[in-house]
Amino acid sequence: MKPKPYRTGMVPYGWEVVRKPGQPPYLQHCRVEQLWIQNMANAYVNTEQSAQEIAETLNIRGVPTRRGGKWLNSVVLRIIERHMAEKGEK
Repeated sequence: MKPKPYRTGMVPYGWEVVRKPGQPPYLQHCRVEQLWIQNMANAYVNTEQSAQEIAETLNIRGVPTRRGGKWLNSVVLRIIERHMAEKGEK
C-alpha cells in the first residue's frame, strides 16, 4: 500500500505517523489497531453484531481508544465504514 501523506490533525484509528529525517511525514497502518479493526469488521459483517455490541466488547476487553476513552457505537461504525471503503467493500 502506498503511504498516505500526513499534514496535520487527528490521525485516524488504525494509522500512525512515520517521521524520517529528510522526508515528509506520512501515515502507515498500525498493525495492532488494524487487527482490532479487522475484528470489528468481521464481527459486524459475519456475525451481524451491532456496533453497540462491538463497542461494549471492546470496552470489556480493555481495548484502548486513541484518546483513552470508552468505545462508542458511532465511532465503531465510522471505523468499520472507513475500513470497508479502503477495501472497496460496501
